Formats: sequence, C-alpha cells, structure tokens
Amino acid sequence: MTAVVRELATFTAKQARAAVFGIFLLTAATILGPCYDLLLGLCVAFQAFLLITKREGGREFLGIFLFHAIGLSLELYKVRTGSWRYAGEGWKLGGVPPVTGFMYAAVAGYAMRAARSLDLRFPGWPSPAAVAATILAVAMAFTWHPGGADLRPVTLLVVAATFFRTRAEFSVLPERRRSMPMLASFALIAFFVWIGENWGTAVDLWRYPDQENGWRPVSPSKWLSWTLLMAVALGLAIPFSVARRSMPQKTSPKTAEPVV
Repeated sequence: MTAVVRELATFTAKQARAAVFGIFLLTAATILGPCYDLLLGLCVAFQAFLLITKREGGREFLGIFLFHAIGLSLELYKVRTGSWRYAGEGWKLGGVPPVTGFMYAAVAGYAMRAARSLDLRFPGWPSPAAVAATILAVAMAFTWHPGGADLRPVTLLVVAATFFRTRAEFSVLPERRRSMPMLASFALIAFFVWIGENWGTAVDLWRYPDQENGWRPVSPSKWLSWTLLMAVALGLAIPFSVARRSMPQKTSPKTAEPVV
C-alpha cells in the first residue's frame, strides 16, 4: 500500500507540473475575472518565463504555437456561428479575445510536458497519413454540419479506428512501467479539460447559450468534443515532444503493466 501511495503521489505531482499553464490560466481568471487584456499579458509573460527558464524548449514552443493558432481559428468560427460568446471587456478579434488561444495551447503544452516527465512511449502509433486524415475528420466534425447533422459520433469511430492499436506507456517511478489504451487516455484527459471548462464558465470567461440566464454545468456532450480534440492535440503535440523517438517502436525496453 505504501508503494501504491508513493506512486500515486508522484503521478499527481508530475501531472500538476505538466498542467502548470492551464492551472496558471484558470487561477488568474478566477482572481481577475474576464479581464481579457490583462489575462493576455499574464499569459505572454508566463510563456516567456517557461522559455527563459528552459521548462519548455524551442521545439515544444513551436508545437504549442501551432495549437494556439488552430484553437484561435476554431474560436473565431464557433463564436461567429453562435456556439458561445465572450462577455467580458477587452480587445477582441471577431468577438474572440486572443487570450483564448492560450487555453488550447495549455492542452498541447500539457501533452508535451507529460510526455517528457513520464517518459511516454506509444507502441502501435498510427502512420502520419492516418493521423493527418483523423485530424482532418475532426476538423470537419466541428465546422461542417450537413443538414444540421452532428458528425461527432461518427468522427469518434474514425478516431477509434485510427488509435485502437495504440497504447500509452509511461513510467511514474523508474523501476516500473505501466500502460493504457490511447483511447482511454484521450477520454480521461478530455474529462479533466471538461472540468476546466466548468471552472472557466463559472468565472465568466465565456458563456454557452444555455448559460445566459445563469450558470449551469457545461453539457457532457462537450466531453465528447474534447475527446475528439485530444486526438488533434496529441497528434500534433507528440511529434514535437522529446518522446518522438519512441513513436515507431513496436515494443518497449520493459514489459509495461496495463492500467486499463
């Protein structure tokens, strides 16, 4: 039991360090509220701090910047179509405060820091062409709605088909490796991002249409959305992480104990 508690405590600490940007952003938003310009300045300063102190490298920053741009593009589209809105004051680009890109960048940054700290490896990682096709399918699910149809359930099948052979292997402690299905990791990370969404809407960073007359929990359907976006986030982030060299491996140096 002592060994289990030690491993769990170490895992929690590493996860918290990996999610440092998201924790920083939500904490700042809780204290300041929807002060978008001030939040943007703080995020830029914190990102610079991570680079200067070498907690992030240039390759990681490139991946984070890419996901920042993708996230901001998605925000512009979704705000324009009325999926949600930003009620706070400050500079906005097409109704979207630029700080929102950091919300997405925080997810990509988490993925890369976790890959490094947990020595993540991905036996069965799909080919670059399959990953690219899956990312395109997810993008279509969020931007194309033929006849008002929701393509997310179908796209989830595409993600499952792409990653069903992939496992995430990791080391919390040096003497032991564990593993779990990649699809399970998508769903688990997405769940905690959904918790973050509830936090963000509770402090009025943004509002969904059903929250205009008072806060209510974010719809669980957003969990599905984030599960799909995890395929995009990790599909883009992992090649920029230090674990990239492990992706083509068929086996790991040690036998990994399955978690799920």
